[in-house]
Amino acid sequence: MSFLRKIFQEKDFNNNKVANLKSVEDWDEFKNHSTTETEKIIFKYSTRCPVSFTAEKVFDSWVKSLPEDLNLKISKVNVITARPLSRYLESELNVRHESPQILWLDGKGKVKWFASHYDITSEALENQLK
Repeated sequence: MSFLRKIFQEKDFNNNKVANLKSVEDWDEFKNHSTTETEKIIFKYSTRCPVSFTAEKVFDSWVKSLPEDLNLKISKVNVITARPLSRYLESELNVRHESPQILWLDGKGKVKWFASHYDITSEALENQLK
């Protein structure tokens, strides 16, 4: 098992790795371990919320459909077990916390798009790839 896989406990969706971030240190490693052109997605969710459950299914299905060679880094943050990280992201990225929530960062680490709750759809995600 690779070093990053051990740290992030990645899930493999057709070779699109999804890092499960649990701490600020995980986030720092995730955001700094790529080229400057690489866009990043953070999916924040709660294990206690039915809307999060539905949004996670939509998100996972969309990730599974992505081409293998897409230059995109994808991560998830459980806002219940990684609350300090969730708060840190809110402060660092200057986007009010919601759950479920998607934060899409450009290659420079700036938020280019975000959505929450029922705005998290396959179509909305697909539009960000264009």
